[in-house]
Amino acid sequence: FSSYSGSATTEKESIVSVIGASYSDQQNYKTGPHLAQVMVELSEGHARKRSTDEIKEGLRQRFGTPAGVTRIDFTEPQAGPPGKAIEMHLASKTGAGLLEAAEAVKDYLAGFPGVRDVRDDRLPGAREIRIHLTAEGRMLGFTEAEVARQVLGAFHGDRAAILRLGRDPADLLVRQPEAARFSFEQLRSLRLLTSTGASLALARVAHLEDSLGLVEVQRRGRHRSVTVTADVSLDGNSRETIGEVMKEFADISTRWPGVSLDFAGDQERQRESVGSMFRAMGLSALIIFSLLVLLFRSYLQPLVVLLSVPFAGLGVMFGFTAIGMPISFMTMLGMMALIGVAVN
Repeated sequence: FSSYSGSATTEKESIVSVIGASYSDQQNYKTGPHLAQVMVELSEGHARKRSTDEIKEGLRQRFGTPAGVTRIDFTEPQAGPPGKAIEMHLASKTGAGLLEAAEAVKDYLAGFPGVRDVRDDRLPGAREIRIHLTAEGRMLGFTEAEVARQVLGAFHGDRAAILRLGRDPADLLVRQPEAARFSFEQLRSLRLLTSTGASLALARVAHLEDSLGLVEVQRRGRHRSVTVTADVSLDGNSRETIGEVMKEFADISTRWPGVSLDFAGDQERQRESVGSMFRAMGLSALIIFSLLVLLFRSYLQPLVVLLSVPFAGLGVMFGFTAIGMPISFMTMLGMMALIGVAVN
């Protein structure tokens, strides 16, 4: 940590490394052999000269992207609703145009000041071979399902008979030799049977594409999806950035038919939390009013007492405006507690 961040050892309290898992908050916990995480507990603010953002920026610049590493994220625990500052969901029923749209959104996001660590949730997985049925293959009566069934049978095995070993039945599978199952050339020369019994080479009825798959395929509402995330420094504004992105890609379904775009992240969760907070605030005001009615035995006097609450809220907004600080989720929690103080 010290060699990469350029910091003294007094800036950190402890370091914990985890292999095979990644944890950011209670809603984002992933496992897999492709994941690793290093958690650094920093010293209290008075014990170090740099802020957390400055330390993260130093690590980001010095660490780079080592060979063999696909992606490195530098994050910190956040107060309030969990989630990235910017989180955009792109979805498509067929998946057509989804990757191109995601790349366009990422490129547009990267141009905003203060926006950094623009990522998506696509991680490259194992090598795979994609089989695309050709026009000739369709004319010969093949379908994607039939080609997949015969290729799977050649490599995994087709059940030829059921044997009985003692009292237990056992399937007799017929498949390619082990050496042939790991050969790309053997796959190309694999022969498929038509509905008439004729034998044709796989390369004649289908096009084989060698590519990398994904670690996992994400879906939202049964639609193929890609999630684009980004962090925002103090120089940026996540709300304004999301607004500009939604305005720029308002016609995304026209550019890429079938693709939709929606925002999430801490903006969505904060919107949900604020809605719940206002409902709780209204309920608490009703309970306080009922208690005051029982105490004063009057409906007018409790209203006079509750009139002090809006003035307290105006004082909070004036104070934050004076010091140039935005009203955050934690501020709203404090304003909710202020209701009881103002009534007292």
